Amino acid sequence: MRFDSRKQALYKKLSLRAKRTSLKNFCTQTKDPYGIPYKAMVKDNLPPSDLFKIMDQPEEGDSQSFANRILQELYPQIPIPFQRHPQNLTAREEAFTKNEIASIMQKVPIKRAPGYDGIDFIVLKTIFRNNPDILITFYNKCLSLQCFPNPLKTGVIVLFLKKGKNKSDINSYHPVSLLPTLGKILEKLLLERLNHHLRRNNLQHPNQYGFRINRSTEETILDLLDKKRSCEEQQPTCPDDLLGHQWGIRPLAIRLD
Repeated sequence: MRFDSRKQALYKKLSLRAKRTSLKNFCTQTKDPYGIPYKAMVKDNLPPSDLFKIMDQPEEGDSQSFANRILQELYPQIPIPFQRHPQNLTAREEAFTKNEIASIMQKVPIKRAPGYDGIDFIVLKTIFRNNPDILITFYNKCLSLQCFPNPLKTGVIVLFLKKGKNKSDINSYHPVSLLPTLGKILEKLLLERLNHHLRRNNLQHPNQYGFRINRSTEETILDLLDKKRSCEEQQPTCPDDLLGHQWGIRPLAIRLD
């Protein structure tokens, strides 16, 4: 049977709509958050309850206390060796502009997982595109109060088993912290302000190549080779300091030819 192109497009549209509707209903009507929808999405990953059984049998406490012990093992509390003192700053930073936030929004990836609030970068981009004043006001309020809200520092820890490792050992898992996207944007805004201040006042070391605009780590090798040639023209042997003693590496471990 032959169909014209308009009927084919209509049937394709209706079929896709039915597929999305059925999947949405199936996911929203399930009662077990780690049931069939969870297993279909994460495949070989385990829900927390099964993970706790494999890794250990806690003598006392519930899953929450056991999860806290895992976090303590992965992220031990290290005491701060000094006491922080508040600083009275007279100068105030200029407010974030719409262009600053837009520049950050254009660079953030849309396929990254959100934090505990479920707000991903797609949602933030949509909000900024339709009503940018909401985010502009929020970030400027954080800047004026000199505050990074604590809820934006709370992350969801996801454990990924390393290939070929023992499932019962906590050190066999690679932890990934999923932070709220609102905090990630604020962090990038503050970092860009700091880097701009360093560039404008020429405060960056000339030998710093990583994490700089228009600089790359490959230039480090080129700079080292130039110094080696210059040194060889002046004397037959090159001093060890040039070859790595200042960088904490053995000179014989570097091949420059």
